[in-house]
Amino acid sequence: MPPTTPVCTRALDPSEKLFADVRNTVAYSVLGTGSIDIDVLTTAFTALRRSYPVLSAQIREVGDSDYDLVLTPAAHARIRIATGPVDALPEGEAAVVAEDEVCAVEVAQDGNDFRLTLLTHHSVADAMASLRYLQVLCELYTRVLESGGAGELTVHPQPRSVEQLLAANGIEKQPLPAEYGLPDPESLPAPPPRDPTPQHVRRGRVRLSPERTAALFALGREHGLTVHGIVASAVLLAAADLTGVTGPTTFTFMSAVDLRARLDPVVPAEGGTNVLGADNAVVTVDPGGDVFTMGRAVLDSIAANLANQTIHQGFLHQWDMREQMFELLARGYPVIGENAVMVTNWGAVPPLRLPADVRAHDFRGSFGAAMEDDRFAAKINVGVMSMIVTTFDDRLALEYQTWSRGGPDRTVAQTAALERAFDRLLG
Repeated sequence: MPPTTPVCTRALDPSEKLFADVRNTVAYSVLGTGSIDIDVLTTAFTALRRSYPVLSAQIREVGDSDYDLVLTPAAHARIRIATGPVDALPEGEAAVVAEDEVCAVEVAQDGNDFRLTLLTHHSVADAMASLRYLQVLCELYTRVLESGGAGELTVHPQPRSVEQLLAANGIEKQPLPAEYGLPDPESLPAPPPRDPTPQHVRRGRVRLSPERTAALFALGREHGLTVHGIVASAVLLAAADLTGVTGPTTFTFMSAVDLRARLDPVVPAEGGTNVLGADNAVVTVDPGGDVFTMGRAVLDSIAANLANQTIHQGFLHQWDMREQMFELLARGYPVIGENAVMVTNWGAVPPLRLPADVRAHDFRGSFGAAMEDDRFAAKINVGVMSMIVTTFDDRLALEYQTWSRGGPDRTVAQTAALERAFDRLLG
């Protein structure tokens, strides 16, 4: 029997509890060529969990909407084996961690093609932390394969919540400005009856070639824009296309912001759970105007709200507002803002060290949650578009998913609009 005696317990802070009840899971998939040795991967995953004890933890409900993070000694890890095409991402229960775990690894192998997926519970790891864990898993796999063992492991301390990290920097929770206020849900029409039909995930993706990626980044630099800025210009063009606007129209562009480098000392990727803030830029989109002003508006908003620390407050309030937000979403209210677009830019995926005969050629990111929970689906489906942006193997990719019970696949139109936007920017 695996050891179950807790070695450490702490309560989840509000920014972490947000993801607990639906087992919200971040899934990273590496696709490539070569054969993955399951025994070696099992040894590497076991070593990863011993080096980062939080990955052996369990999340246990201890009261009404209260949860504990319970660390137990790392047991021998198990690897999930998937069947079917290697380019099919995990779906349904396969896309979430089990109730008694916060981390899992799944492998699909078809001939010389493979998919390696790391799944992490969002309560203990955001995108930056999960990327670091994936990077270390690949390093450990290569080390075990080449030397026969994982070697000496550094045992890392528990990651801290954004509440703990901000408090250490003298940043406390402040009242939200009036413009962030939300209406009373009871003032709106009642939501429709719940549809019992099972939900299905539909995914869309735009992935630029290395040449078009390089050209896009160069275009951004030419106009004083970061990667996030030039991508924002393209996404807002696509959003205007999807909504059919022809003249100046207000859109809300929400950016997830990693706060690690904005704290003192700088927080390593694995040093925090969800070290995030959020910026809601109100942008005037004119499809016939200067497209680069839209990206500048997004970047200017982020810079201003980092300086006044409004962004730092983002995750400190979401738990307090969660029930109100879910009820408003159910009633069709735009909780983020009019014509909302949500972009989480994970940046460049760090180099993944793999054996010489194993090559990764693609990276996929996705989210999963308990499928029966309509609240998560409503959050994912909010607004015009919600997406993840990454760069891997010198190629920019935008990925988006919707949860639906039938009807038209929204991702088809989203893909077409994004492709038209990039064509306009790149000629």
